[in-house]
Amino acid sequence: MEPTLEQEVVMIENSIKQSRAKVALAESLNKLLKNKDFKAVFLDHFMVSEVSRTVRLMADPSCQDPKQQQLFQNMLTAVGQVDQLIQKTLMMGDRALNDITDDEA
Repeated sequence: MEPTLEQEVVMIENSIKQSRAKVALAESLNKLLKNKDFKAVFLDHFMVSEVSRTVRLMADPSCQDPKQQQLFQNMLTAVGQVDQLIQKTLMMGDRALNDITDDEA
């Protein structure tokens, strides 16, 4: 059974609301990414310096215990997951902005 015109309008309105929420989240993330303190602490220190330090420690002969190595690997995995979350959030925001344009047309 085909949705009624009223049901279609409700579906489009819901789609626009969801898309606006995704756009707002991406905009908030963009503000964070441009914030100098966030850049210094999170992007530069955690995402770069700590990763570099962790990689060096992984190769250190005194840090070859399997538990230590697993902790290092977990750290690197976490950084990768955070980076993927950032990229995914920005991409979903861009797509949602296009969806809003399409839905409002």
